[in-house]
Amino acid sequence: MIWNIWLDKNHLCFQNSSNLKEVKHKAMGLAAEFCSAKSHTSKLVSCFFHPITWIPPQPEWFKLNSDGSSNHTCTKAGAGGVIRDQKGNWIGGFAKNLGFATNNDAELWGVKVGLELALKMSIKKLEVEVDSMFVVHILKNAFAAKKPHKALVNCCRLLIQRFEGVKVKHTYREANGIADTLAKHGAFMEDFLVYFDSVPDFCSTCYSHDRNDCVVYRSSFCKT
Repeated sequence: MIWNIWLDKNHLCFQNSSNLKEVKHKAMGLAAEFCSAKSHTSKLVSCFFHPITWIPPQPEWFKLNSDGSSNHTCTKAGAGGVIRDQKGNWIGGFAKNLGFATNNDAELWGVKVGLELALKMSIKKLEVEVDSMFVVHILKNAFAAKKPHKALVNCCRLLIQRFEGVKVKHTYREANGIADTLAKHGAFMEDFLVYFDSVPDFCSTCYSHDRNDCVVYRSSFCKT
């Protein structure tokens, strides 16, 4: 483990082929593997690192990243989203204060408001990315909607039918940073709904991260 950290440090210093985040994640993975092997000597643990980054939409398409946020008591909830083009340019964004809402409701509200905003902008082809498998499943499965989400889901489905094309996809939270920031902002703002024609200051770091194709490594473990 120490040798690997030393090796990565040399690559970073002399070849500029590593980055600090990658070195950190590798070290954490090796430490976890060592601890697991020590406590379960009969089982080996393999650690995999998956590079996660925001990917622009294909030509002639736009991408909506949306998210929802709700505290553990469901009393402070918000939704947010951003629409970008194939070059990663900010086309429009929003933050919505939901008041009382569950996390799943907040996620669906993010999709609904994002779809409405895209239609206002006369966007015809839209990729919808969320970090909730619940939302992806319920929007793709025509028979999945049940109370208390049925009304919101049906509204989203009706909005989707007004586009020439919509692709609903799952993404990891590491590639959904702007939407997450907007949703959390919405949960605590005084206004009911705010639209952003340009990048708000509190999203500048996440926006720069995506524009520069920064990579975050997501680790996973597999016992053999």
